[in-house]
Amino acid sequence: MHNKEEVDIKKMKSDLRNMILTDLEDISEDVRNFFSEELAKKLVKMEEITSKDNIMIFLSFKNEIVTDYIFDGLKKLGKNIYVPVTDFQNKRLRICKLENLDDVEINSYSIREPKTKNEVSPEILDLIIAPGVAFDPDLRRIGYGGGYYDKLFENIRPSTKKIAICFDEQIVNKVPTEEHDHRVDMIVTPTKTYRGRFSKLSFK
Repeated sequence: MHNKEEVDIKKMKSDLRNMILTDLEDISEDVRNFFSEELAKKLVKMEEITSKDNIMIFLSFKNEIVTDYIFDGLKKLGKNIYVPVTDFQNKRLRICKLENLDDVEINSYSIREPKTKNEVSPEILDLIIAPGVAFDPDLRRIGYGGGYYDKLFENIRPSTKKIAICFDEQIVNKVPTEEHDHRVDMIVTPTKTYRGRFSKLSFK
């Protein structure tokens, strides 16, 4: 790929990221909580969730889907729940078990993380519920630009499934991607489920 093409794609990604983040700011807190709860009810009933034991979910930040409802649902299902801790120095996500949402603290970037950080290998995970900024129906994803989840996806078992969750407003026709960008296996919004090339059977 030529340097100009790389620059063009990076600019397209940056422009799309900024557009979506601006749109998310327009969603009121009441609407955000309503659709977050609706998504959680839908998600925890899905076989892709109920058939897995060790599940990682991000702790929502700013204008993202509120994941507290999903955490509570996973806990009721008796799942082992893991959350990411951002290691900014080494540019990676550390995976730590979390028993209760009361056991979190706010870091210097205003991101919630476990007070006790007992790190485990990403290979323990059966399923990752991932965030992102923009997605498309072909399961492409772009995040906030740090590449943290793309690096994580390179260090999990091939059988570990990746489900992204987002608001419907975050789905676009096509997301510009680069070679290092990983697709997810499924995208769930409050009203739709995108499975792309993957069938439900592939999650068993």
